[in-house]
Amino acid sequence: MPKDPTFIDAQLSVRILAQLFALRKSPTEALACSLVAKLDVMGTAEIAVRLGVGTRRARQIAMMKGFPEPAAELSIGTIWLTADVEAWIAQFRPHLAKEDRA
Repeated sequence: MPKDPTFIDAQLSVRILAQLFALRKSPTEALACSLVAKLDVMGTAEIAVRLGVGTRRARQIAMMKGFPEPAAELSIGTIWLTADVEAWIAQFRPHLAKEDRA
């Protein structure tokens, strides 16, 4: 049974808020860093590293038809859900797909 889209949007909103809070460099910086590490989102720079291309090329790829829709547009840039990007890589760049090590 598919998850309720409202629930998924709420989860994403909470993760984005946690990321924004973490960027404030609060006194609990260790906690904030662990929150960022647990986020399942990628920006253009992370996509570029994942694909082995420069950030300019990553932006071009992200604008291509068929690339996943962004999860959010923030003042610091666009972010995508990692799972969506990995699914796209598996379909369109299978030589770069991560092996499922279950």
